[in-house]
Amino acid sequence: MAFGSIELHTKLLRKMKDILLGDQAYAYMSKSCVEKLTRMQHFARYSGFAKSPVTPLSEKEYAIFPWLGTKQLCALHLALEKHGVQNKVCPGGRMPLYLMASYDGNADHLEKLLEKICTSPINKYDFDLPENMQVPYKYNRFMPKELLKKQFLEDYLDVESIKRNL
Repeated sequence: MAFGSIELHTKLLRKMKDILLGDQAYAYMSKSCVEKLTRMQHFARYSGFAKSPVTPLSEKEYAIFPWLGTKQLCALHLALEKHGVQNKVCPGGRMPLYLMASYDGNADHLEKLLEKICTSPINKYDFDLPENMQVPYKYNRFMPKELLKKQFLEDYLDVESIKRNL
């Protein structure tokens, strides 16, 4: 379980959201960059993905854009799994930005579940971590699994910020 090699802070994601919901062009951008940004801003405004955290993609598939940093996004991923919602961190590359979820309810129910996660106590030590979790340190092969799990939970998850920022 690797969530990307680049850690993003929630402030950066919030700024990205503000830029997408805005209509400002920046003087230092080239003409083609301004055109791309304008198209992205138009898409963000009219698709609704930047206004609501849950975007329906099909009857049972949803994109969740919580605009959270990497540690918070990973914690939200595991909290949703704890509540029985299958999901994965996307795009799966170096910078995870959102979650893809399979959910039998509708978007409103999924948003209510996100609210419940934000208002309920979260114990990260109750999270089920997959066997293939990756903590990128040199001597991990000599460490007991339980200690690696604890290290992962401490170093790569931030559950308290979910409550403040989602």
